[in-house]
Amino acid sequence: MDKMRKWYLLGILCFLATSVISEIAEQSLTIWDFSGGLYDRIDKAYIPANCSPDLQNVYIDKEQGVEKRTGYRRFNTTSLGSYPIRLLNWYTQNDGDEYLMAVSSKSLYYSIDDSSFTALTGSVSIQENCWGLNFLDRFYIGNSDDTALYWDGSSIITSTEIPKGDIAEIYGGRMWVAGINDERTTLRYSNLNNPTAVWDTNGVSNIEYVGRDDGDIIIALKQYNGNLIIFKRFSIWKWSGIDPETSILIQVVEGIGCSDPASIQEYQGSLVFLSDNGLYAFNGNGVVRLSDKIENTLDLFPRSSVTTSSFTITTANDWNNGFLLIRVDTTTTSGSIIQYANVGSTIEVLGPG
Repeated sequence: MDKMRKWYLLGILCFLATSVISEIAEQSLTIWDFSGGLYDRIDKAYIPANCSPDLQNVYIDKEQGVEKRTGYRRFNTTSLGSYPIRLLNWYTQNDGDEYLMAVSSKSLYYSIDDSSFTALTGSVSIQENCWGLNFLDRFYIGNSDDTALYWDGSSIITSTEIPKGDIAEIYGGRMWVAGINDERTTLRYSNLNNPTAVWDTNGVSNIEYVGRDDGDIIIALKQYNGNLIIFKRFSIWKWSGIDPETSILIQVVEGIGCSDPASIQEYQGSLVFLSDNGLYAFNGNGVVRLSDKIENTLDLFPRSSVTTSSFTITTANDWNNGFLLIRVDTTTTSGSIIQYANVGSTIEVLGPG
Protein backbone atom coordinates (compact mmCIF):
# COMPACT_ATOMS: atom_id res chain seq x y z
CA MET A 1 0.00 0.00 0.00
CA ASP A 2 2.84 2.38 0.89
CA LYS A 3 4.55 1.51 -2.39
CA MET A 4 1.42 2.33 -4.38
CA ARG A 5 1.09 5.62 -2.52
CA LYS A 6 4.63 6.58 -3.42
CA TRP A 7 4.04 5.91 -7.10
CA TYR A 8 0.81 7.91 -6.92
CA LEU A 9 2.54 10.89 -5.31
CA LEU A 10 5.37 10.68 -7.85
CA GLY A 11 2.85 10.78 -10.69
CA ILE A 12 1.20 13.89 -9.25
CA LEU A 13 4.57 15.62 -8.91
CA CYS A 14 5.46 14.83 -12.54
CA PHE A 15 2.13 16.19 -13.72
CA LEU A 16 2.54 19.39 -11.71
CA ALA A 17 6.09 19.85 -13.00
CA THR A 18 4.92 19.41 -16.59
CA SER A 19 2.14 21.91 -16.04
CA VAL A 20 4.55 24.46 -14.58
CA ILE A 21 7.00 24.05 -17.50
CA SER A 22 4.11 24.37 -19.94
CA GLU A 23 2.95 27.55 -18.25
CA ILE A 24 6.48 28.99 -18.43
CA ALA A 25 6.83 28.08 -22.11
CA GLU A 26 3.54 29.78 -22.98
CA GLN A 27 4.32 33.05 -21.25
CA SER A 28 4.73 36.05 -23.60
CA LEU A 29 6.70 39.25 -23.23
CA THR A 30 5.19 42.42 -24.67
CA ILE A 31 7.58 45.17 -25.73
CA TRP A 32 6.05 48.52 -26.59
CA ASP A 33 9.23 50.48 -27.15
CA PHE A 34 10.88 49.94 -30.53
CA SER A 35 12.58 53.33 -30.59
CA GLY A 36 15.86 51.59 -31.43
CA GLY A 37 14.40 50.58 -34.78
CA LEU A 38 15.44 47.73 -37.04
CA TYR A 39 18.58 45.90 -35.93
CA ASP A 40 19.54 43.03 -38.24
CA ARG A 41 23.35 43.19 -38.22
CA ILE A 42 23.80 40.60 -35.46
CA ASP A 43 21.95 37.56 -34.14
CA LYS A 44 18.53 38.54 -32.80
CA ALA A 45 19.35 37.04 -29.39
CA TYR A 46 21.89 39.82 -28.82
CA ILE A 47 20.05 42.92 -30.04
CA PRO A 48 19.09 45.72 -27.58
CA ALA A 49 15.73 45.46 -25.83
CA ASN A 50 14.18 48.36 -27.72
CA CYS A 51 15.11 47.01 -31.18
CA SER A 52 13.59 44.41 -33.46
CA PRO A 53 15.17 42.03 -35.99
CA ASP A 54 12.17 42.40 -38.32
CA LEU A 55 10.01 45.52 -38.52
CA GLN A 56 7.28 46.40 -40.98
CA ASN A 57 5.55 49.75 -41.34
CA VAL A 58 1.80 49.18 -41.28
CA TYR A 59 -1.55 50.92 -41.22
CA ILE A 60 -4.00 49.80 -38.53
CA ASP A 61 -7.65 49.97 -39.52
CA LYS A 62 -10.31 48.94 -36.98
CA GLU A 63 -12.50 47.47 -39.70
CA GLN A 64 -10.01 46.09 -42.22
CA GLY A 65 -7.21 45.08 -39.83
CA VAL A 66 -3.50 45.58 -40.42
CA GLU A 67 -2.18 46.56 -43.84
CA LYS A 68 1.48 46.87 -44.81
CA ARG A 69 2.56 50.34 -45.91
CA THR A 70 3.98 50.71 -49.41
CA GLY A 71 6.72 53.07 -48.20
CA TYR A 72 5.49 55.96 -50.31
CA ARG A 73 2.33 57.91 -51.13
CA ARG A 74 1.26 60.07 -54.04
CA PHE A 75 1.73 63.71 -53.12
CA ASN A 76 0.20 65.61 -56.01
CA THR A 77 -2.31 64.52 -58.60
CA THR A 78 -0.78 66.26 -61.63
CA SER A 79 2.71 66.13 -63.10
CA LEU A 80 5.08 69.07 -62.59
CA GLY A 81 6.11 69.69 -66.17
CA SER A 82 7.65 67.15 -68.51
CA TYR A 83 11.10 66.90 -66.87
CA PRO A 84 12.22 65.19 -63.65
CA ILE A 85 12.11 67.11 -60.37
CA ARG A 86 15.62 68.44 -59.66
CA LEU A 87 15.09 69.99 -56.24
CA LEU A 88 12.87 69.16 -53.25
CA ASN A 89 13.36 71.19 -50.04
CA TRP A 90 11.38 72.39 -47.05
CA TYR A 91 11.14 76.13 -46.45
CA THR A 92 10.08 77.14 -42.94
CA GLN A 93 9.46 80.81 -42.18
CA ASN A 94 10.01 82.46 -38.82
CA ASP A 95 6.24 82.64 -38.19
CA GLY A 96 5.97 78.84 -38.55
CA ASP A 97 4.54 78.70 -42.07
CA GLU A 98 6.01 75.74 -43.94
CA TYR A 99 6.29 75.16 -47.68
CA LEU A 100 7.53 72.27 -49.77
CA MET A 101 9.64 73.70 -52.60
CA ALA A 102 10.36 71.95 -55.89
CA VAL A 103 12.09 72.70 -59.19
CA SER A 104 10.83 70.98 -62.33
CA SER A 105 11.25 71.93 -65.99
CA LYS A 106 11.86 75.70 -65.89
CA SER A 107 9.78 76.55 -62.85
CA LEU A 108 10.07 76.84 -59.09
CA TYR A 109 6.99 75.45 -57.31
CA TYR A 110 5.66 75.55 -53.76
CA SER A 111 3.04 73.54 -51.89
CA ILE A 112 1.29 74.22 -48.58
CA ASP A 113 -1.54 71.67 -48.59
CA ASP A 114 0.29 68.37 -49.24
CA SER A 115 -1.67 67.79 -52.42
CA SER A 116 -0.90 70.40 -55.09
CA PHE A 117 1.87 72.73 -56.26
CA THR A 118 1.79 76.32 -57.47
CA ALA A 119 4.33 77.59 -60.02
CA LEU A 120 6.33 80.70 -59.09
CA THR A 121 8.73 81.39 -61.95
CA GLY A 122 9.84 80.09 -65.32
CA SER A 123 13.47 81.25 -65.36
CA VAL A 124 15.35 78.10 -64.33
CA SER A 125 17.38 76.25 -66.96
CA ILE A 126 15.96 72.83 -67.74
CA GLN A 127 19.26 70.95 -67.69
CA GLU A 128 20.75 72.50 -64.53
CA ASN A 129 20.62 70.87 -61.11
CA CYS A 130 19.76 73.39 -58.41
CA TRP A 131 20.58 73.96 -54.77
CA GLY A 132 18.01 75.31 -52.30
CA LEU A 133 18.70 76.98 -48.94
CA ASN A 134 16.48 78.32 -46.15
CA PHE A 135 18.24 81.47 -44.89
CA LEU A 136 17.14 84.73 -43.22
CA ASP A 137 13.44 83.86 -43.58
CA ARG A 138 13.84 83.41 -47.34
CA PHE A 139 14.22 80.45 -49.68
CA TYR A 140 17.18 80.78 -52.07
CA ILE A 141 17.85 78.69 -55.18
CA GLY A 142 20.71 78.78 -57.65
CA ASN A 143 22.92 76.83 -60.04
CA SER A 144 26.00 77.35 -62.20
CA ASP A 145 24.07 78.82 -65.14
CA ASP A 146 21.16 80.97 -63.90
CA THR A 147 20.99 84.12 -61.80
CA ALA A 148 20.12 83.13 -58.23
CA LEU A 149 16.59 83.69 -56.94
CA TYR A 150 14.94 83.98 -53.57
CA TRP A 151 11.32 83.82 -52.44
CA ASP A 152 10.04 85.42 -49.24
CA GLY A 153 6.58 83.85 -49.32
CA SER A 154 5.09 86.48 -51.60
CA SER A 155 7.56 87.64 -54.28
CA ILE A 156 10.33 86.17 -56.40
CA ILE A 157 13.46 88.35 -56.50
CA THR A 158 16.69 87.80 -58.45
CA SER A 159 20.12 88.39 -56.92
CA THR A 160 23.01 89.02 -59.30
CA GLU A 161 25.48 89.25 -56.40
CA ILE A 162 25.24 85.55 -55.52
CA PRO A 163 27.83 83.69 -57.62
CA LYS A 164 26.61 81.18 -60.18
CA GLY A 165 27.60 77.81 -58.73
CA ASP A 166 25.96 74.41 -58.35
CA ILE A 167 26.98 73.92 -54.67
CA ALA A 168 25.89 76.06 -51.71
CA GLU A 169 25.65 75.92 -47.92
CA ILE A 170 24.92 78.19 -44.94
CA TYR A 171 27.63 78.46 -42.30
CA GLY A 172 28.47 81.09 -39.68
CA GLY A 173 25.74 83.48 -40.84
CA ARG A 174 27.08 83.48 -44.40
CA MET A 175 26.18 81.83 -47.68
CA TRP A 176 28.99 79.79 -49.21
CA VAL A 177 29.05 78.86 -52.92
CA ALA A 178 31.30 76.49 -54.89
CA GLY A 179 31.06 74.57 -58.16
CA ILE A 180 31.55 77.77 -60.13
CA ASN A 181 32.35 77.32 -63.82
CA ASP A 182 36.13 77.48 -64.40
CA GLU A 183 36.66 77.78 -60.63
CA ARG A 184 36.12 74.22 -59.47
CA THR A 185 38.56 74.50 -56.54
CA THR A 186 37.32 77.93 -55.43
CA LEU A 187 35.10 78.74 -52.45
CA ARG A 188 33.25 82.06 -52.21
CA TYR A 189 31.34 83.46 -49.21
CA SER A 190 28.90 86.31 -48.64
CA ASN A 191 29.04 89.14 -46.13
CA LEU A 192 27.62 88.38 -42.71
CA ASN A 193 23.82 87.89 -42.87
CA ASN A 194 23.65 89.64 -46.24
CA PRO A 195 23.99 87.33 -49.26
CA THR A 196 22.42 89.83 -51.66
CA ALA A 197 25.13 92.48 -51.17
CA VAL A 198 28.44 92.55 -53.04
CA TRP A 199 30.52 89.53 -51.96
CA ASP A 200 33.66 91.40 -50.91
CA THR A 201 35.31 92.94 -47.86
CA ASN A 202 36.81 96.41 -48.26
CA GLY A 203 36.91 95.95 -52.00
CA VAL A 204 38.59 92.52 -51.83
CA SER A 205 36.58 89.54 -53.11
CA ASN A 206 35.47 87.04 -50.48
CA ILE A 207 37.24 84.06 -51.96
CA GLU A 208 39.18 81.07 -50.66
CA TYR A 209 41.18 78.55 -52.68
CA VAL A 210 40.80 74.94 -51.55
CA GLY A 211 43.91 73.24 -52.91
CA ARG A 212 44.25 75.84 -55.64
CA ASP A 213 44.39 74.37 -59.14
CA ASP A 214 45.18 70.89 -57.80
CA GLY A 215 42.70 69.29 -60.22
CA ASP A 216 40.66 67.96 -57.31
CA ILE A 217 37.25 69.60 -57.74
CA ILE A 218 34.82 70.53 -54.94
CA ILE A 219 31.86 68.13 -54.81
CA ALA A 220 29.85 69.26 -51.76
CA LEU A 221 29.74 71.59 -48.73
CA LYS A 222 28.32 70.49 -45.38
CA GLN A 223 28.01 72.28 -42.03
CA TYR A 224 29.03 69.79 -39.35
CA ASN A 225 29.97 70.10 -35.65
CA GLY A 226 30.61 73.83 -35.88
CA ASN A 227 32.80 73.54 -38.98
CA LEU A 228 32.31 73.76 -42.72
CA ILE A 229 33.30 70.47 -44.34
CA ILE A 230 34.42 70.66 -47.95
CA PHE A 231 34.17 67.38 -49.84
CA LYS A 232 36.35 67.19 -52.93
CA ARG A 233 36.63 64.34 -55.40
CA PHE A 234 39.69 62.81 -53.72
CA SER A 235 40.07 64.65 -50.42
CA ILE A 236 38.19 66.25 -47.51
CA TRP A 237 38.92 69.71 -46.07
CA LYS A 238 37.71 71.51 -42.94
CA TRP A 239 37.07 75.21 -42.46
CA SER A 240 37.17 76.06 -38.73
CA GLY A 241 36.06 79.45 -37.46
CA ILE A 242 33.22 81.92 -38.03
CA ASP A 243 35.30 84.95 -38.99
CA PRO A 244 37.03 84.36 -42.36
CA GLU A 245 39.88 86.65 -41.30
CA THR A 246 40.88 84.33 -38.45
CA SER A 247 39.54 80.99 -39.69
CA ILE A 248 41.72 77.99 -40.52
CA LEU A 249 41.39 75.81 -43.63
CA ILE A 250 43.11 72.43 -43.46
CA GLN A 251 43.03 69.17 -45.39
CA VAL A 252 41.97 66.39 -43.02
CA VAL A 253 41.65 63.43 -45.41
CA GLU A 254 43.79 62.71 -48.46
CA GLY A 255 43.07 60.15 -51.17
CA ILE A 256 39.40 59.65 -50.23
CA GLY A 257 36.64 61.99 -51.33
CA CYS A 258 32.98 62.06 -52.25
CA SER A 259 31.60 60.82 -55.56
CA ASP A 260 27.96 61.87 -55.05
CA PRO A 261 26.88 64.94 -53.03
CA ALA A 262 23.39 63.50 -52.54
CA SER A 263 24.90 60.59 -50.59
CA ILE A 264 26.13 62.77 -47.70
CA GLN A 265 23.95 62.18 -44.64
CA GLU A 266 24.52 62.79 -40.93
CA TYR A 267 24.01 59.51 -39.09
CA GLN A 268 24.86 58.60 -35.49
CA GLY A 269 27.19 61.56 -35.10
CA SER A 270 29.11 61.07 -38.36
CA LEU A 271 28.79 62.18 -41.97
CA VAL A 272 28.21 59.09 -44.08
CA PHE A 273 29.08 59.48 -47.76
CA LEU A 274 29.78 57.50 -50.90
CA SER A 275 33.29 57.41 -52.32
CA ASP A 276 34.67 55.74 -55.43
CA ASN A 277 35.57 52.59 -53.54
CA GLY A 278 32.85 52.27 -50.93
CA LEU A 279 30.80 53.88 -48.18
CA TYR A 280 32.64 55.91 -45.52
CA ALA A 281 31.86 57.71 -42.25
CA PHE A 282 33.60 61.02 -41.47
CA ASN A 283 33.93 62.07 -37.81
CA GLY A 284 35.43 65.51 -38.31
CA ASN A 285 39.06 64.45 -38.44
CA GLY A 286 39.21 61.15 -40.33
CA VAL A 287 37.18 58.49 -42.10
CA VAL A 288 36.17 54.90 -41.39
CA ARG A 289 35.28 52.56 -44.22
CA LEU A 290 31.81 51.04 -43.83
CA SER A 291 31.54 48.87 -46.93
CA ASP A 292 33.47 47.47 -49.84
CA LYS A 293 33.10 48.60 -53.39
CA ILE A 294 30.52 46.62 -55.34
CA GLU A 295 32.40 45.07 -58.23
CA ASN A 296 31.00 44.93 -61.70
CA THR A 297 29.55 41.55 -62.52
CA LEU A 298 31.97 41.13 -65.41
CA ASP A 299 34.90 41.59 -63.06
CA LEU A 300 33.99 38.28 -61.43
CA PHE A 301 34.65 36.33 -64.64
CA PRO A 302 38.11 35.60 -66.09
CA ARG A 303 38.79 37.35 -69.37
CA SER A 304 41.63 37.02 -71.83
CA SER A 305 43.43 40.20 -72.72
CA VAL A 306 44.15 41.27 -76.29
CA THR A 307 47.77 42.21 -76.80
CA THR A 308 50.22 42.32 -79.65
CA SER A 309 51.90 38.99 -80.37
CA SER A 310 54.19 37.76 -83.13
CA PHE A 311 53.57 34.57 -85.06
CA THR A 312 55.42 32.93 -87.96
CA ILE A 313 53.34 31.76 -90.90
CA THR A 314 55.31 29.64 -93.33
CA THR A 315 52.75 29.10 -96.05
CA ALA A 316 49.77 30.84 -97.57
CA ASN A 317 47.55 27.94 -96.44
CA ASP A 318 48.33 28.75 -92.82
CA TRP A 319 46.94 32.20 -93.36
CA ASN A 320 43.98 31.07 -95.42
CA ASN A 321 42.84 28.69 -92.68
CA GLY A 322 42.93 31.22 -89.77
CA PHE A 323 40.78 34.03 -88.42
CA LEU A 324 43.52 36.54 -87.63
CA LEU A 325 44.10 40.26 -87.37
CA ILE A 326 47.10 40.85 -89.57
CA ARG A 327 49.59 43.70 -89.74
CA VAL A 328 51.91 43.63 -92.76
CA ASP A 329 54.17 46.62 -93.42
CA THR A 330 52.15 48.83 -90.98
CA THR A 331 48.92 48.05 -92.83
CA THR A 332 46.21 46.39 -90.73
CA THR A 333 43.41 44.20 -92.07
CA SER A 334 40.92 43.49 -89.28
CA GLY A 335 38.76 40.42 -88.87
CA SER A 336 38.83 39.06 -92.38
CA ILE A 337 40.16 36.07 -94.36
CA ILE A 338 42.05 36.84 -97.51
CA GLN A 339 41.77 33.84 -99.77
CA TYR A 340 45.08 32.82 -101.36
CA ALA A 341 46.77 35.96 -100.14
CA ASN A 342 50.35 36.31 -101.17
CA VAL A 343 52.09 37.06 -97.85
CA GLY A 344 55.63 36.85 -96.67
CA SER A 345 56.96 34.02 -94.60
CA THR A 346 56.84 36.13 -91.42
CA ILE A 347 54.07 38.56 -90.44
CA GLU A 348 52.84 40.12 -87.19
CA VAL A 349 49.30 39.50 -86.05
CA LEU A 350 47.13 40.74 -83.20
CA GLY A 351 45.57 38.01 -81.12
CA PRO A 352 45.23 36.64 -77.60
CA GLY A 353 48.49 37.24 -75.74
